[in-house]
Amino acid sequence: MSSSSYHITTLLEKMGDADKDFRYMALTDLMSELQKESLSLDSDTEEKICERLLVLLGDKNGEVQNLAVKCLGPLVGKVKGNRVENIVDVLGNNMLSQSEQLRGISTMGLMMVISELHSSSLAAPVSRRICSKLTTALTYPKLEVQIQLESLDIMSEVLHKFGSLVQSQHDKVQAALLPLLANNRVAVRKRTSVAIGYLVQNISNSLFEELIKHVMDNLVNPTKVLQSYITCINVISRHAGHRFGNKLKIIVPKVAEFAHSAGENDDLRESAIQVLESCVLWCPGEMQEFTAQIVDISLTYITYDPNYNYDSEDEEDEEYLDDEDDYSDDEDMSWKVRRSCAKCLSAIVQARPELLCDIYTRISPVLISRFKEREKSVRLDIFNTYSCILRQTAASKHDIAPEDEMQDVTPLAQLATQVDAIVRGLEKQLYDKNDKTRQSCFSLLGELVTVLPGCLTSYVDILLPAVHKSLSTKGASCYIKISSLSFLRTLLTHHSPEVFQSNLPDTLSCVIGAVQDTFYKVISEALLVSEQLVFVIRPPNSNNPQVSELCTAIFNATLYRLKEADLDQEVKERAITCMGHLLANMADLLQSQLAIALPLFLDRLRNEITRLTTVKALSVIAKERDLYFKELIGYVQTREGAGIGFGDQRRKKNKKEQLVEIIKSLKEEELLQTLYDKRVQGKFLTWENTMQLDTGWQSLLYTLSPELTKFHLNAIHDVASTPSNLQLWNYSSTNNCPLCGRQQCNLKHILTCCPVSLKQGRYNWRHDQVLRVIVQPIAEKLREINSATPKTEVKREWRKFVSGKGTYRKPEVRLTEEPHLLEEGNDWKLVFDEDERTRQFPQHIVNTALRPDVVIYSNTLRKVILIELTCGNEENFEDQRSRKEKRYEELMVEIETAGWEGYLFTVEVGCRGFYHHTLPRIFNFLNITRAKKKRALNTTAVVSLKGSYTIWLSRYNKTWSDNWQLAERPCPV
Repeated sequence: MSSSSYHITTLLEKMGDADKDFRYMALTDLMSELQKESLSLDSDTEEKICERLLVLLGDKNGEVQNLAVKCLGPLVGKVKGNRVENIVDVLGNNMLSQSEQLRGISTMGLMMVISELHSSSLAAPVSRRICSKLTTALTYPKLEVQIQLESLDIMSEVLHKFGSLVQSQHDKVQAALLPLLANNRVAVRKRTSVAIGYLVQNISNSLFEELIKHVMDNLVNPTKVLQSYITCINVISRHAGHRFGNKLKIIVPKVAEFAHSAGENDDLRESAIQVLESCVLWCPGEMQEFTAQIVDISLTYITYDPNYNYDSEDEEDEEYLDDEDDYSDDEDMSWKVRRSCAKCLSAIVQARPELLCDIYTRISPVLISRFKEREKSVRLDIFNTYSCILRQTAASKHDIAPEDEMQDVTPLAQLATQVDAIVRGLEKQLYDKNDKTRQSCFSLLGELVTVLPGCLTSYVDILLPAVHKSLSTKGASCYIKISSLSFLRTLLTHHSPEVFQSNLPDTLSCVIGAVQDTFYKVISEALLVSEQLVFVIRPPNSNNPQVSELCTAIFNATLYRLKEADLDQEVKERAITCMGHLLANMADLLQSQLAIALPLFLDRLRNEITRLTTVKALSVIAKERDLYFKELIGYVQTREGAGIGFGDQRRKKNKKEQLVEIIKSLKEEELLQTLYDKRVQGKFLTWENTMQLDTGWQSLLYTLSPELTKFHLNAIHDVASTPSNLQLWNYSSTNNCPLCGRQQCNLKHILTCCPVSLKQGRYNWRHDQVLRVIVQPIAEKLREINSATPKTEVKREWRKFVSGKGTYRKPEVRLTEEPHLLEEGNDWKLVFDEDERTRQFPQHIVNTALRPDVVIYSNTLRKVILIELTCGNEENFEDQRSRKEKRYEELMVEIETAGWEGYLFTVEVGCRGFYHHTLPRIFNFLNITRAKKKRALNTTAVVSLKGSYTIWLSRYNKTWSDNWQLAERPCPV
């Protein structure tokens, strides 16, 4: 019996102890054992563990119960399928128990089992067994409500994860769920709709037809369950895909009729409009013929507010502002209808951008008139809907010819005619007490200015006081400050500087106050505004007498932040940039401050983190102010340790050329930063401790084929033609894996995560190809060591050298250094077999079931070296390494206990042609020569890439053979 089996047997005895503390501690230790990847259980131990845990689920102590149910998760992956099915049977029976505590524990247990089912061979029978139990429970006539709710939750989880694996029971599941849509309990009806939504994704066409017929037959005159059937249609529309589009001609008219005839049933009307919104979003093509009807319904009921009179607002503005929050009517649900209408209009705008002209004609005026909405949540949705219109208008600008841009029929021209109404509608809301309302107003105005630059020229005197109030109000939240500053920066950017001259002192005072704020996000945004104010304060041909005073104020505020060292990196960079623009545009007004500012720039140049930003600021200064730049170069050359490379060898160059050289040297860093910001193409830059194969011209011309090179680059930037990308690029309607059928089939799934490829041995085949390359130089090294005489010491002598005054020889000093590990013996043996089933660990060292990829050992020295290779995703290198180290942790302890000295090396090679630094480390440890190491490293990366390319080419091939050769280009079929 192994030490692990003996330990588990001891734990099983303690789990039956009368003392609850013993049971709890035994379960804690069992949890630790089950989480070990190296744990292997025999049939008898499996049965005992399962029986004991199921008994403890009914323990009197709640902590013991909770820990027992948590142990079920890791246990699922350690026991055979029939054991898991038995566990599911017991848990299913417990769910019908009269004990509420036992039902709750059993529900948690089933959820735990479902979450840990990963293998399709195990998930299929277990999920079918769970569905069978739940279907029986849901059809039980006197089932308690709480049991129904828990059963529906579990059913939803099973259908969500394994809906395609339980197709044989879809008819029974649907038959059990449909009657529950008419249940007396609202909670039961809602959870039934959720379960039906997950079921719809995988059911057959005949069952789908039956489902739609059942729901439509129950859409009759208003009843207490009518709303649940409409909600069910909403859920089905979000999960059914293209099949639902074929049913819209019978569904939409019926739902639209309920939207009109709901009377005072606001909840029913809200549900009907939500269905229309969902149909527009998920079936935009099929809904084109109903668009006009849906617009009419939405415009009609977006003004539906029977309990509030808006007509008296113009006469009672002050009362509106002061007493708006005091209005409350808990029974008034009409706001839900207005909110659903706003969202429905937003869906139409998103789905039908070609109707922008009609949208500005019909929808835009109504939305503007509803800016006065009294309910905050509805008001925000209206603002968001109008912002959506502006975003669609911005996107359509590229489709309008320049000569037609300001014609009366274009969206831009129509928007220009409504600017006055927009500003007037938002004027009151800019002073609202609610911060979110003001934030949405500033956001909407910012998008308006971006779409139509200069459109707010006549309204600056109206808008700036609202910005000033948001920035200067004591106790204002940081979010409203950031929104106000962002809008102010957009306003300054898209309008002429002359527009702001009369408001400059007040604006600058508020911005400087924001620069002195304590929250770094506010400071950062205020510095961006300050940078833009530099160009506004001193426009071309300006004679403003306040320029010097305003310039000094900005300089002092920016200098205060520039001096501070313990600031956020974003604030540091923006302070440097702002100061650069300030000195570039107003150097003649800041002569007395040069001695303060220039040393700070030099300090920032010494720091690698701020160096690039500082050089950019210096380039702006150099471009604008040549005379001032000469003074800066003087500071750089006279200060020691400037750290930017100005020395005697460069003094013959022009001063500006020296700075240009620095900028060019950092251009690559800037490009890398741009690539790093790309979510997909720059993801490979986040791979830690990875090294790429040689992609120089020599390698590209003579080592890699053009097809393999293309695959390598596409794999790095994740732009290969995977099903997921093809759907993203609108070349395919599905993103399922052609082998296993799972959704979201990206390159990572194809190369490392497909269960069918794993079962067929594709990944093992690539692993063996790479392992063979790694072992080759190691085997050659061992043969060389075994044929040589063991070394005990290595002597070094000092050598002669010739100086200007003749030959000189250092004293005869002999040094000794420790011989290399392998050089101490000559009986090294290599255990390596590509077939894992026949490979065994040397039993005379330790008796273990683990089989490392490579084992090197010396009986004389009693030393053993273990090498474990992983071929996976580059982004998971560190996780793979830690997982392997944890797996062999117990074995290394056993080796040390047996009197041997062990060394464990985990080697990670990526599927895209990268390798972890652990690969060259093992070659260095074995003292392999530099030339052989370099050749082995590049060959390993190339072989891994070819293996992945072979798997990629066979992604549509259902069969696989281990006799396949590494591919460099597609082969004709």
